[in-house]
Amino acid sequence: MTGETGRPAQRSFDIFDTLIARRCIWPVAVFDEVERRSGRAGFSAARRAAEQAFGDREYTLADIHALLARHLGLSEEEAQALMALEIETELDNVLPVADAMALVQADSLLITDMYLPEAVIRRLLQRAGLAGHFVMLRSAHGKRSGRVWAALLDAGMPVQHLGDNPRADIEQPRAAGLEARLTTQVQPTPTEAALLAAGLPLLACALREARLTTPRGALDDDLLRLQTELNLPVLAISALHLLATAGELPQLRLLFSSRDARYLQRIYDALAEGLPGAHPSSHYWLSSRLARTGGEADYLAYCRELIGPAAWLVDLCGTGASVLALRERLGISPQQAQLFVCEFIDSPQQTADLMRRYGLSQYQPPAALWTDKTLVPNEVLELLNYVPEGMVRGVRAVPGGYVPLREAMEFTPEVLAAVQAQESFVHTFARQLAAAVRVPGEALLREFRERGPQARAVISASVPALVPQMSRLMQAWLPSHRQAESVLRERLGAGN
Repeated sequence: MTGETGRPAQRSFDIFDTLIARRCIWPVAVFDEVERRSGRAGFSAARRAAEQAFGDREYTLADIHALLARHLGLSEEEAQALMALEIETELDNVLPVADAMALVQADSLLITDMYLPEAVIRRLLQRAGLAGHFVMLRSAHGKRSGRVWAALLDAGMPVQHLGDNPRADIEQPRAAGLEARLTTQVQPTPTEAALLAAGLPLLACALREARLTTPRGALDDDLLRLQTELNLPVLAISALHLLATAGELPQLRLLFSSRDARYLQRIYDALAEGLPGAHPSSHYWLSSRLARTGGEADYLAYCRELIGPAAWLVDLCGTGASVLALRERLGISPQQAQLFVCEFIDSPQQTADLMRRYGLSQYQPPAALWTDKTLVPNEVLELLNYVPEGMVRGVRAVPGGYVPLREAMEFTPEVLAAVQAQESFVHTFARQLAAAVRVPGEALLREFRERGPQARAVISASVPALVPQMSRLMQAWLPSHRQAESVLRERLGAGN
């Protein structure tokens, strides 16, 4: 659509739940928090009733609080203090919606049906990172009534609008002949909603906050859903499990196996950074089945030095056979280097074959980070944790440490571009997650200790809805993955 001058239509944006979101998700949670902070019982219900009393009339936050003061018998000073506290609570809860923010241009219009005064809305936008002299149209019902859309069209300004309300942001502008697009990004994902319902609100809100504040970049729709609804929750649950079980052993070293466990380490570091107290240190362990079973002298020295007195070896999924082979070569006990995996590959036939091929006589399964059941196909987990690195086949000792000896990356150019986009998204998500957990802190870990099994059940229930996305990912990425696996098995002389 173009205007009378032939120029493209201006972009217009709803503000609340489009450009910015609330950390507490719903507006009513702001009122609940004001009640908690003020100690004034019944505030939240009275606040909702006062706003509803205005119906279709124009009103502002000051009007709401004036009516509220009469109903509650408040002095003017008390009413002003409650209104200031509501504004402060809104400011404390504001989050940017990164993808929508990136679309705003200098001449964009910001249009909102909102009771907050324009000055407060601008403070919220500025705190969320959108500073600028944008034209703002604020009213109580201008969008929902359709009046603002008719007026814009009469003024020769055929905007292209983005908003979250099906009636006010979509039906009404379209009825006026304008273009409009719906966004539901601020709503909890099915996984986040399930975590809320399962009694894990702090985890759900932290994941949602990190998701909203992380730009998707070049990540396509399938990978975005699989990361935010499956993989990143799996990694967060795994990291919380490590923090909950190893939290009293801050002297312990956690060695995250290279490539497959790199994203898990990033999420662990993010959560450990945001939680109070000392936590086991994390280290990136240059590792692979090829390196672990090779017995090369420099690699054994490297592992012995890194493991030290006691370490947990953390990997994404596996049988644990190659770690058993490494421990035998190092001459160390399972207690000194216990293996933990996100998902245990429970295949007796495969394990027996590996034991024979690696020359092992006694098997000990790895400890699971949070489940010993295959909730997610292990190949899908591996693909969702692909990183743009070549496999480590060993290390070389050099003055000052060790350097990795890597194979060439096995990705096609198309897959490599997607893997790089995945890496960028996950790393930014981890950084945003660290910020999201600073406020709940210890309460988040306490919530997980109490409700960890429910988190596992949420992941199990989330998988069926994502089967189409998993199928398309495997169709695109698995051929090269399985070819690389076939080559590796030949080099190992083993089935895994």
